[in-house]
Amino acid sequence: MATTAQPESTTLRHLRWNFPLFLFDFVVFGISMNLLSPNSVVPEFINRLTDDARIIGLAGTLATFCVNAPQLFFSQLISRRTRRKPFLFASIPFRLLIPLMAMIIAVIGNTNPTLILITFLVCYALFWVGDALITIVWADMTGSALTPKARATIFGMGQFAVALGAIGAREIVRRLLAPEAPAFPTNYVWLFGIAGICFVAAGVALSSVREEEQITPMEPGPTLRQFVPFIFKVLREDSRFRYFTIARLALDFVSVAVPFYVIFGTDILKVESSQLVGDSILLMTIGNATISLLNTQISRRFGPRAVMWLVAACTLSMTIAALFSVSTGSVTGLHICYVLLGAISGSFASGVFDYVITYATPDRRPIYIGLTNTISAIGNAAPLIGGFILNATHSYPVLFGVSLAIALIGAVLSLGLADPRKQHSQLESSTNVTPTA
Repeated sequence: MATTAQPESTTLRHLRWNFPLFLFDFVVFGISMNLLSPNSVVPEFINRLTDDARIIGLAGTLATFCVNAPQLFFSQLISRRTRRKPFLFASIPFRLLIPLMAMIIAVIGNTNPTLILITFLVCYALFWVGDALITIVWADMTGSALTPKARATIFGMGQFAVALGAIGAREIVRRLLAPEAPAFPTNYVWLFGIAGICFVAAGVALSSVREEEQITPMEPGPTLRQFVPFIFKVLREDSRFRYFTIARLALDFVSVAVPFYVIFGTDILKVESSQLVGDSILLMTIGNATISLLNTQISRRFGPRAVMWLVAACTLSMTIAALFSVSTGSVTGLHICYVLLGAISGSFASGVFDYVITYATPDRRPIYIGLTNTISAIGNAAPLIGGFILNATHSYPVLFGVSLAIALIGAVLSLGLADPRKQHSQLESSTNVTPTA
């Protein structure tokens, strides 16, 4: 029998302590991501080191792949423990990798672009592998330590605060990437250093969260030997969750073209890179801020499924705007893309994240989060595929057209999503396992 959603009148002893800590981590981490944006800053940084579109595509997909691919393994590790808090302490050492990367690049200087590229890719990848672990614990603990309305407030109002903070981040990026700024790579050393300090500060706050005691003790998850058969049984028997995962995968694959928006703007439309990167952050901020306030009300009233519909609509519109920019040679279409990209980013927590948190039963929440995110890593490899498409065709219309076709599929699939507030996971009844010690 499926468990019910967490009631609003819950007796969470540490709610007042945990809420601002979760909110601080959400906001500061989100703002800092604008300084390390995989959609604009990172592609432009890699483009300074190599003109190989495949490597640019790899860098564009590295964050999402590394944060999603390991989650299935991490979810098994977490579900075998009855306490989640110890895993939060990993946030500090992993987030220290970004300021460490900045220091190494500063020492290398402008003498060895290949070594800078390798240093960046290694530290950047490990940072996101660490965040894969934190993401599962963060989602699991927000499900058990916050009421649904408190969670919706963090996802909505917190994302709005991230959007406002991105205005300051845009100014930092604009100044550090301007022609009169410090020479490359010193400008990026400052950019990554500032981001790294903020990441660590957010990690300290997250490590201070207090874990709630469960009224009904959670059963440990399946052992490593049981785990693979268990997840296949989940995918085979939980049809609603399987459908959600497929729909999300289709929407993820739209990112096949996203890292190349900034390259298209600078190489084809001849927009100054510092101007376009700075504008992209501002435009994503506008889209993010606008949608965040809307999502707070949508999520609280209609639930995360309605937010998923909004994500699908924005995704489809973004791909149309990209083709409009190609056909007209106008940067306006590209600007619309970044507004919608911000809206999609601002909807992820209220849509995808909260959908799984609401749908899964508490004892299986880490597994469901890890499973859907690991599967989505396939879609997050899309920018790498986009790099191969661009290398083979040398055609932005072809690349953006492929993205549009995928967006149409994702939009149609999203219409069939079940309401997670009414259709809870059937895991306890249909995928029951008896864990062993």
